[in-house]
Amino acid sequence: MAAHLARDLAVHVAPSAVQRILRRARLPRRRDRLALLEHHSAGTCGLLTERTRRQLARARGARSWRVHATRPDELVCRPPAEFFTGAASVTS
Repeated sequence: MAAHLARDLAVHVAPSAVQRILRRARLPRRRDRLALLEHHSAGTCGLLTERTRRQLARARGARSWRVHATRPDELVCRPPAEFFTGAASVTS
């Protein structure tokens, strides 16, 4: 943020000062700042991110479209065994 301020606004602030201000505002991590922006945009213009869409769907009781398998080959559609063994009849 300090570099952004220096580059775009020609305001020189030490990175430690920016971090101290963010910590004082209870926004020390980037995740916290993004969550605040997400909350603000959802309240003002109704913009939803993928994370908030998942949370909203979960709150409404929607089912997930994910398919869970117990084995890696469980969801694969396989042809009959004759396809692999070559036992198919040949007519001439």
